[in-house]
Amino acid sequence: MRRRLAFILLAILSVPLFDAISARAGEDVPPPRPLEVQLGPEYIIMPIGRILLLRRDQEYCAVKFLRFWNGEAAEERYAEYDAYEPPKGTGSFDDKRTETFRRQASSTRPQGIGFLSFNKGNREIRCGSFRLPWSGAGTVHFEERGKKESGPEIELAPTYWKDVSKVNTGDFRVIWYAHDDRREKINVPIGDFALQ
Repeated sequence: MRRRLAFILLAILSVPLFDAISARAGEDVPPPRPLEVQLGPEYIIMPIGRILLLRRDQEYCAVKFLRFWNGEAAEERYAEYDAYEPPKGTGSFDDKRTETFRRQASSTRPQGIGFLSFNKGNREIRCGSFRLPWSGAGTVHFEERGKKESGPEIELAPTYWKDVSKVNTGDFRVIWYAHDDRREKINVPIGDFALQ
C-alpha cells in the first residue's frame, strides 16, 4: 500500500517538473504564420511556395512545398512538393538539364495495437540522393533517415525565391543552417531571406 501511494505521489509531482522542462526548451514558440520560416535545432519549417535549398558538400537540391492538407483522422497529414535536381556537381538550377519531380509526403493513421503500431505513409522528403525526414506541413529535418551522423553534414537554406531558375547557390547572401542543438526555435519572416 505504501509503495503504491509513493508511486502515485511521485507521478503527481513529476508532471509540473516535465512541464517546466518543456517550457524552457522553446516550446512556447507558436507555429509559423503563412509567410514565416521556423528555425529549430534539428529542423526547418517552410511556407508554401518558397524554395528550400539542400546542400551536402558540392551536391545541391531544392524543394518547394505546393500544398498541405489533413486527412479524415487527426493523425493523417499530407504535403505535396516539387523537388528540383540540378546536374550533378553544378548547383545551377537555371540549367535546362535540371530535373523536376512532383512528390508527396504523408503520415497516415497508425496501424496495429499499442507499441506494435506503426505509421504508414511516406515520411521523407526525397530530392536527388537526399532522404530527409518530414514531420508534417513544411517541416524538413537535417538528419537523413537511416544514416549515422558521420560523413558530410547536410545544410538547409530557406530562401525568398519562388522560381527555381532564379536560385543562385553561390550567392554569399544565402544563409545555410545545419543541425545545432543550441539553436532556439524562432519564427523569421520569409522576407528576411530576400536577396536584394
